Amino acid sequence: MSSSKRHFTVVIGNKENGLYISSTPSSAAKKAVSKLCADNKKKKVEFYIRETTQGSNKKVYGPYIGYMQKLDKPVELNGRVIRYKPIVKLHKKGGKMKGGRIIGKGEEGIVFCPNIINNRENRVSKLVINDDIELIRSFEQSLNIADLEGKYHVPMRDVKSIEEKNKNKIQKDLHEDPFNEEFNIIITYDYGGISLTDFLDKNESEYKIEITKEFYLNLLLGFVNIFEGLIIFYENGICHNDIGHRNIVFFTDHPQNMRMIDFMLPRKRTPNFFNYTFIGDLLRILNIIRYVNHTKMFISYKLTISSLYEFLEEKDKFIESIITSNSILYNRTKSYKIELDKIIQIKNEMRERIEAL
Repeated sequence: MSSSKRHFTVVIGNKENGLYISSTPSSAAKKAVSKLCADNKKKKVEFYIRETTQGSNKKVYGPYIGYMQKLDKPVELNGRVIRYKPIVKLHKKGGKMKGGRIIGKGEEGIVFCPNIINNRENRVSKLVINDDIELIRSFEQSLNIADLEGKYHVPMRDVKSIEEKNKNKIQKDLHEDPFNEEFNIIITYDYGGISLTDFLDKNESEYKIEITKEFYLNLLLGFVNIFEGLIIFYENGICHNDIGHRNIVFFTDHPQNMRMIDFMLPRKRTPNFFNYTFIGDLLRILNIIRYVNHTKMFISYKLTISSLYEFLEEKDKFIESIITSNSILYNRTKSYKIELDKIIQIKNEMRERIEAL
């Protein structure tokens, strides 16, 4: 990895934005200050820098305090007059990023980043209410076994009961909403990036990712990765059963590596219902792709991806190609067969169409 071409992004709160190419984190931080304070030279900013260089360990540096300092004498450089210089200092009192920032709320629990056990920035904590910790542990282990490299899902690293003596510490770390005394389990996951929901809702206001054709096509390839992951998990006896915008995450510098979170815990199901659930997951992914394609941030690529539109809109053909009868999809009690080879063929065709754009 070349030291002169390292990539970094800014982390403010639990939000990431910007791409800065530099040889060191501190020099990347100076570039970030210049950009963050461009419209207000009196502004002071506090932030972290996360390395995103391919092959790196994605380490987070900081926290930094930055501001623009006016030069005693302006300097001319490459035809430009420089009147300010960026100042960056490590925030010694800040220490590590404090745990307890809520980054997700759902029916099953609340997710915090950094994780509230040891404040590791590349981990998140999820507080849940569940009477069967062994079910959670065994299910998460089965996910990790089916996807050893964490290519399709964000891996769990630990699950433990919340002891009464630790509740006060957790409450102190959260400093957000009051601690729900009913929470009895804390799960630690790798941090998987921003959710598709946050990206679609907040890109213009918070993330401000430049929507280039390359980014867009990589995002579509990310959906293919999800599609492929659903197939892999199905082959290992697992369905997501709750796939949606909020349960799809990615790092903004590598959207093609999109992954799933928040699988629904398994229940006793007949083989027919298991197959039905799998088909439902696949159809939801296709609907999500169609929805994303129609959002205003990607409308300029509509003509470019017309062939993909045509492919995705062939829902009846898609359904007929993976189950023996179209009408059976809507009857959970009827027996039907999953033709997995046809599903894989559709996944491969999706990838080919996107890569050809």
